[in-house]
Amino acid sequence: MRSNYSREERQKIVEEYIQSGKSQTVFAPEYGIKPNTLSAWVTKYKSAEACQAADVHFVELKSTFIKEKQNLIIRKAGIEIEISGNSNAVIIREILAAMASL
Repeated sequence: MRSNYSREERQKIVEEYIQSGKSQTVFAPEYGIKPNTLSAWVTKYKSAEACQAADVHFVELKSTFIKEKQNLIIRKAGIEIEISGNSNAVIIREILAAMASL
């Protein structure tokens, strides 16, 4: 049983597995690998595929020291939102996530 496969080889095997319609238990031995190994490769492959498909945008944040209870102002696409300095990180994260879709 071979222990080292390059990233390209693993990707090719996973793509062949997906196209085959076979179970991991049947398919894996054809390549001399354990079904659990194939399962791990499939999980990584699908995760990488999902990341590539995601529409990710990065927003530049200009950071200055924020005093306690100072309000935070977020501006994007002509919209300005002022958040109370008493807001917790969860609320700020939700607002940023909502604005990311603008």
